[in-house]
Amino acid sequence: MHQVLTNFKKIKRLHLELPVSEINVLDGGGLILKWKVEIQSSADRFAIFTATESSNPDDPYPIGLDLEAYGNDRKWKGEAWFFTALAAAWARNHCLSKIVADYPALETILVTDANGQGVLALDLKQGPNVFKNSLTTWLTSKDITVWILPKLKLPGGMVLDEPILIARDTSTADTVDLSIRNGDNHWILNSFEEPFRTAVNMMMQSELLFIEEL
Repeated sequence: MHQVLTNFKKIKRLHLELPVSEINVLDGGGLILKWKVEIQSSADRFAIFTATESSNPDDPYPIGLDLEAYGNDRKWKGEAWFFTALAAAWARNHCLSKIVADYPALETILVTDANGQGVLALDLKQGPNVFKNSLTTWLTSKDITVWILPKLKLPGGMVLDEPILIARDTSTADTVDLSIRNGDNHWILNSFEEPFRTAVNMMMQSELLFIEEL
């Protein structure tokens, strides 16, 4: 990558696609992981979605389940995926450090992967350490929201076991109200492609457990 970029004296916007994602999700296991980290001048935010495609889609939704107890019991999963996804974003940012140093005119960087697992978008006009500064804030933040459900059936028939959505968006103080108010235009929804966009929308619109702090 560095050899290719040496052909350019000045770069303002850079989009890199990695051949594979950093997090190995085994094929055939049904595990789904999608994440997006975006740091802009107006907001720093991220959204992480994970679930397992159900091997028993006909199993009924648990009736009479205590969502609060269920969420507390599964909270460790949310924490694990929170740190796993941010570690992947950190790895991408670390690999970019030499490029950022060699091309001070860089304004924006977008890093995706061929698997469609993760997206890192950085606005470097705030400085080369923008990711590190935001990461420090996130690790001590108390305004991260987590949605957890035991099962979710999508309109097309796909059934997800234990879907988890973790998000933070500093452009609004109330993520849930904004999702209802702006509908399809909400940033968290637009972080995912179908059918996971629909899954995320259903989780945000439903009466779910909200955990304010990881």
